Amino acid sequence: MDLDVFLKEHVEKSVQQKTFFHFTDKQNLDLIKTYGLLSRRKLKELGIRIPAPGGNQWSIEAADRLGLDRYVSLCLTTAHPMEYTARQSGQIKEAVYLPIRPDIIKVEGVMMTHDVSNKAGVEPASPGEILDKLDLEVLYRRADWKDEAIKERRKSALKSEILIPDIVPLEYILI
Repeated sequence: MDLDVFLKEHVEKSVQQKTFFHFTDKQNLDLIKTYGLLSRRKLKELGIRIPAPGGNQWSIEAADRLGLDRYVSLCLTTAHPMEYTARQSGQIKEAVYLPIRPDIIKVEGVMMTHDVSNKAGVEPASPGEILDKLDLEVLYRRADWKDEAIKERRKSALKSEILIPDIVPLEYILI
């Protein structure tokens, strides 16, 4: 899918989702306001320790093995299942979803996944490739949320991630 078409036909026309999101713990906001959103690899290179890392040891190790530590993960909605898991496990005490300008999807090196990025067998690909396969209707259009089939389609689509290399600069974060 052409990214300009995606932004115009789905994001701009949506009454639900006008941005992408990054979830984090409220404790991390001051650091984010100073540096932007940095990948774990970039944080390590700069010697920066974040107050409240969102992932558990298993998820961090899995992401590192896959080379995902060089990306900042974004989600398409404020209902990513990994945020719920991080909150339930206590990794995130007070969740905050930061809105991110959607044109970040056009930055060079951006990748996307159709499922949680550190899940075994999930291969990042270009945003256009993933968007062609993603159920955009349940993310960007109104639907009958009482319909079990629609709920299942949405549950699957919510797991998608956008992977931004190294940094989401402050000018993309709408805070």
